Amino acid sequence: MRFIELIANTPHPGLRGARWHSGSMIAALPLPLLLDHDAGRRIGTVRGIRVVSDRLMAWASVRDEFAWRRVCAGGCLSVSACTALAEGHVRDGMLYEAELREVSLLCDREPDNPECRVVRAWTVAEKPEVELTW
Repeated sequence: MRFIELIANTPHPGLRGARWHSGSMIAALPLPLLLDHDAGRRIGTVRGIRVVSDRLMAWASVRDEFAWRRVCAGGCLSVSACTALAEGHVRDGMLYEAELREVSLLCDREPDNPECRVVRAWTVAEKPEVELTW
């Protein structure tokens, strides 16, 4: 089994100016891990999320060989979290209580937020299973 840890959200605005409050996101795990927000390109499963400081961190299993090779070669430059915007509340230009619908690796398009990225990748043999749960 192959896994990645990633930064899925920070308080800094993306290219379109959107900002999400990481600590107030609502998520029902597991979530789909997609390639470039394409629902037809599900490459894995987001299995855990947590807020560290002001960042939304996630870990996911990756089942797609092509995507795994791109991650290991540094070819997926950014990560993007997709939320249900209409279900959140906006205060001071930041979206609160948004429902997290999926997380995507962005390999074939410009990053929305350059701070959102894959932090590390590992196989089950390289990392003890006890550390995989948050």
